[in-house]
Amino acid sequence: MDAQYKEGLIISLSALAAGTFIYVTFFEVIATERVNEYSNLAQLAAIIAGFSTVAAFQLIEIIID
Repeated sequence: MDAQYKEGLIISLSALAAGTFIYVTFFEVIATERVNEYSNLAQLAAIIAGFSTVAAFQLIEIIID
């Protein structure tokens, strides 16, 4: 198996895995969490805060490297 084919396969499978996680997160977990008795605005703020925290850590890692 040549290196270019192997890299393409790894990228494709990584994209498939990421898409699966995104689907499960947004269409299964968050959808069921929105129909409970808690404030939807507070839940949205927590989701945005969590996403922003992870994104900030990723950016810091990129900057340091």
